[in-house]
Amino acid sequence: RRALDELATVLAREPDHIDARRLRQDVLRQRGRRGLVLHEAQAAVAARPDDGLAHYLLARVEDEPAAKLAGFRRAARLAPGSVWPWLGLAHALVDVDVHRALRIYERLFAASGEHALVAIAYAAALRAAERPDEAALVYRALRGDERFVGVSDLGLAQTALARDNREGAW
Repeated sequence: RRALDELATVLAREPDHIDARRLRQDVLRQRGRRGLVLHEAQAAVAARPDDGLAHYLLARVEDEPAAKLAGFRRAARLAPGSVWPWLGLAHALVDVDVHRALRIYERLFAASGEHALVAIAYAAALRAAERPDEAALVYRALRGDERFVGVSDLGLAQTALARDNREGAW
């Protein structure tokens, strides 16, 4: 409850704060309130049909992969300058068109100044595409951010194992 109260305080000051809106969705979904989250996202899109971030937030909570993908595409078209719709689109594409997902991640990684959130998703997609050497380069880029050294080390160990380099993994 405290987390939702804190988020309500932030959203009262900044109703369009995307990080707070995303986190609120996550907290509510974890508490079994997916219906509420879906209803709110649908209402936001109905109220603001040209708002790319509203479409992004709706796509995040869609169950059907096709609806999720369509929502992220619409969000990216409506808000091409925002990282979130593109990150969502790349994530949704990993299972259906990994090469297109990787192209999006590559551009996001460069455009975001190698942002850690993008790096983690990009490296995971590279691993899924069985490109461990490239994934290792992205994980090494994360080492410069003290908040993600553990993620970097784990990713490097996983890529070493993917290359059958047990010694490098340890």
